[in-house]
Amino acid sequence: MDYCNSVLAGISGQLQDQLQSVLNAAPAVCMVFSAKRSERITPLLRKLHRLRVPEQVTFRLCVLAYRCLHGTAPSYLAGGLLRTSDVDTRRRLRSADTAMLVVPSTRRSTLGDRSFPVASARAWNRPYRRLSGTHGR
Repeated sequence: MDYCNSVLAGISGQLQDQLQSVLNAAPAVCMVFSAKRSERITPLLRKLHRLRVPEQVTFRLCVLAYRCLHGTAPSYLAGGLLRTSDVDTRRRLRSADTAMLVVPSTRRSTLGDRSFPVASARAWNRPYRRLSGTHGR
C-alpha cells in the first residue's frame, strides 16, 4: 500500500472507503496486538500511527514533492514541479516568499488533476492556503 499509493490521488470517495475497509480488515494488525477479529480496529491503527487512505496519499505526494525540490527524486518527476519564486512574473507576489509550487493548468479534470505535477503541487500548497485564509482549488 505505501509503495505506490500516490497513484491513488484523486480516486473517488467510494473507492477510498473500500480500500480503507480492506486495510481495516488486515489480520496483521490483529496479530500485532493479539486482538480479536470482532474488536474495533481504529484505535489499534492509531497506536500504530497509521493514517487513513486520503491522508496517506497526501503524505506520499508531499514526500515526493519534497524529494523533487531537494534533488533526491528522479528527474522525470522533478521536471514537472516549479516553485512560485522561480517564475519571473510572480517574484513580486507575496507567494514568492513561500515554498509554494505552481499548479499547472489542465484540460481534463478527470485525468489532468490526477497527474503528479498537479496533485503534488496541490497537496504541497494545501498548508499555505490554510494559513493565508485563501480558498479555491
